[in-house]
Amino acid sequence: MHFGSLHLIPVLYSLLQRGEVAAALARFADNIDWRFRSGPTEARSRRFAGRNRVARLLRFLLSRVIIEQIKPEAYLFRPSHVTVFGHTRLYSRVTRRIIEYNWMDTWSVRGDKVTGLENFPGEPLVYLAVDDRARGASSRIARQTPQ
Repeated sequence: MHFGSLHLIPVLYSLLQRGEVAAALARFADNIDWRFRSGPTEARSRRFAGRNRVARLLRFLLSRVIIEQIKPEAYLFRPSHVTVFGHTRLYSRVTRRIIEYNWMDTWSVRGDKVTGLENFPGEPLVYLAVDDRARGASSRIARQTPQ
């Protein structure tokens, strides 16, 4: 891993929290492979290959949620990847609920570009925030927001 990329991942979290999709995308390789795992099985996973598909994913998510906080809590830097443990708080525009969950991300980095990401939510609740079928769904983490 290039030493400059040690700063790349924290910058990406900051950009994503602010909704700066274009600036984040500029730091992704054209052939990025993003795997979004919503549960422990492969059947509950989604794969987004290429910067254009990742761009559509991010724009879709940001149309459905307001990111209140992305809080990386621990970084493990390795020569080919960075693993990050953290916490996110979202407000769902769809369900009008707050969704909070812990997660683990593993970022693959080559030079100054991100080539891959595997995202593992600790609780498979992020789909409650973006899925229209989740209207009225309840969970121990999601709760009605005050009006």
